[in-house]
Amino acid sequence: MKNRINVKDSHEIIEQSALENLETSQLIKNEANFMLYPTGNVWGRSNVKTLVYRKVIRSNGEEKEVIWRVLGTEKYGLPGPGAMETDLVITKLINQNGWPVPKWFSTTLYEIAKIKNVNPAGNNIRLIKNDLRVLRSTSFESCLTFKCKWESKMNRYLDSPFRKYDAIILKGEPVSEKYRSDIPGTPPSRSDRVYIGLSDVYQKSLNSYHTKEIDFDFMMSLPGALIKRLYQLLNFAFATVIQDGRVRYPYSDLCQRIPLVAEKYLSDAKRQLSPHIKLLIQTGILEKCLWLDANENEAKDIRNLLIHFYPGPRSRAEMSRSLGQYEFTLPVEDSNPFQLSIKENSFNAKDLVLYMHKKASILTKPTSLELSQANQLLKDYGETLSKYVVDYGLEKLGKSKTTIRLFGIIMQWKSEAAEHFNSLNNKKKEQSVLFERKKKEEILEKAKAAASEIESAVLWEKYKVLPSDVQDKLAKKAQEIARSKSGIVTPLSINLEIEELLKTQ
Repeated sequence: MKNRINVKDSHEIIEQSALENLETSQLIKNEANFMLYPTGNVWGRSNVKTLVYRKVIRSNGEEKEVIWRVLGTEKYGLPGPGAMETDLVITKLINQNGWPVPKWFSTTLYEIAKIKNVNPAGNNIRLIKNDLRVLRSTSFESCLTFKCKWESKMNRYLDSPFRKYDAIILKGEPVSEKYRSDIPGTPPSRSDRVYIGLSDVYQKSLNSYHTKEIDFDFMMSLPGALIKRLYQLLNFAFATVIQDGRVRYPYSDLCQRIPLVAEKYLSDAKRQLSPHIKLLIQTGILEKCLWLDANENEAKDIRNLLIHFYPGPRSRAEMSRSLGQYEFTLPVEDSNPFQLSIKENSFNAKDLVLYMHKKASILTKPTSLELSQANQLLKDYGETLSKYVVDYGLEKLGKSKTTIRLFGIIMQWKSEAAEHFNSLNNKKKEQSVLFERKKKEEILEKAKAAASEIESAVLWEKYKVLPSDVQDKLAKKAQEIARSKSGIVTPLSINLEIEELLKTQ
């Protein structure tokens, strides 16, 4: 299928899952308005040239309509999944250039392809060129939606059409005189690189830090434009509008923000979103998701449906790290029970002697000799192993019924205790490896199933936007193929053949 949505190997999903150490992840600043509202379609090719987000709100006792429009051109249409991904790559390049964000910067098609993790040749380069043409031709309209943080006036919103990019000049294209003087280094009359010029609106918004940090590598690993978009939206919502430990979206509003065609029935809405939500739970973005009505009872129909999203361990970690308070803890049921906890702090020789005295019921104060012995033990072994030497020695002495009066008596067991500790630790590490392997295998199976569901959901989203006559032709051909294979035709077999046909289009 000529389709930019790619369901990646499940191993990549696992590597970027909630089990990953977030300290190595790269956070990039993403412009907030473009996270809050749609920038393109997530379902692939479409004849739709305009997207509209519309909502009626009450302000100062009167109703107002807020509007966000994405306007594609007749020639290039709206940004699709590939162009939206290329737009994210540009955002990463902006971050690499640092703040304050310049008006112009340059890159290469090769660099964009490498960041997208695709082979920088042939059809991939052609697709990236087309993505850039789509992005430079796309414009937006705002009515009480695009917030201008750089304005001194509170709650100032842009109320005129604008673009994200003033110009994107591909290699080999002519560079107009009005741009040459603005581009650093004065490029030749025909471009030797890809030059990207940000619009004044976009540049000002970035430089006013109206941004939200997001994990670029993790986001790019997610399979499909829809789930990437849902991740961005929730990432922003968890940092700004979370209440009672959750974010609530009316189903109709969520569909506009992604954007998706809103379903008429609750069962169809669940089929539409559940595979993506399931994968976000498995990767730690969500802890859970509830489908409730306005009274917070289980939803029975789609009217007044509110979807409640609860941040998972990865989202909580991203929120903490964004504030400079990095902390990532898996839920208790996901923690490794064999993990050895070692914490080194200001524990000193006196603390170690008192630790031994308390266990042995010794009431005297630590002597200078005891403190010296304990200090040497801590230097050699550290806090955790030193405590283990004390515990091990006291256990041995208890079995021999030896009278315990001073710290030094346990020193005879120092080497044996260390050897026993290391042996025990090695066994725990082996158990930990086995536990992690089993856990990853389980998550891998779940991720494979979720990725398959997502691929199927994406295909049916594409099917829905096809003209009715094309749908009929596909269904008829699928029926013929199903009959030729088994002689038995069922709705399930027809649906499976339709999916296969969509993959090859």
